[in-house]
Amino acid sequence: MDNPKLQFNDDQKAVIKREIKQAYNAMATLLDWVKNDSLREDMKETLPKLVDSYMKTVKETIGFNGEESEREKEMTESIGQYYQRQIANLEQALESQQSISSISANIELAFKKIDKWWNIEGFNFIRDKQITAGGIAKLEFGFMLNSISSSYSATPISDKKQLKTKVQYLEEKGFKFTPKKRGYGLDLIDNDHNRKLLEEMIKKAFPSAKIWSYKNHLRQTNKEKDDHYILREVEVSISDLSDIENLSIEEKQFLFDGDTV
Repeated sequence: MDNPKLQFNDDQKAVIKREIKQAYNAMATLLDWVKNDSLREDMKETLPKLVDSYMKTVKETIGFNGEESEREKEMTESIGQYYQRQIANLEQALESQQSISSISANIELAFKKIDKWWNIEGFNFIRDKQITAGGIAKLEFGFMLNSISSSYSATPISDKKQLKTKVQYLEEKGFKFTPKKRGYGLDLIDNDHNRKLLEEMIKKAFPSAKIWSYKNHLRQTNKEKDDHYILREVEVSISDLSDIENLSIEEKQFLFDGDTV
């Protein structure tokens, strides 16, 4: 039986390499958190889903034809239709209001906007989001450089000269990261410099924001010089919900860390 070898173009090879790297980094992060007893309840769902997402792109790129059963197709279509209805309802509710300050009808849409801003300008993951009875937004911003970025390209080789990695973008803003080390994800160092930059970035986006606390943990490696306290979470409140309405988000695309021209 004929079993020919497959041929892939440079863009396809780059996509496969990128997604497998990201899946590996997500699994390395999961292993690190399990080893250090720092895996939180919410992340036990998030990290495996990230790995599934990366592998889905790999399967699509190599032409994997695993077909869903009729029942699986039915469920997928139902879930997709449900979310489409939810988004349509929220967008319609927003159009009928003069301001996002009437947040009770638009809370999911407001959080979606904050998520998008943090994905593009920040660190991709928000641990918790809520609105208090007094109309204050409480957020727990997390830090995960190995998660999906705000936008990514299916033709990375073709786009590469115009794009930069998310880490390069953040480094240009002045953020300092842990040294690259095999088997360890890239993390944001907890120091006064990075905290100051975070506060400036958050206050620029949300002028009424107040930072209440930072959480960190010690990332230990096999070399003490590579050990660092890294940021895990920053707790923020936004007292004026119109800050969310007025938030301007500039669309950006990023290469994935480790890609080279």
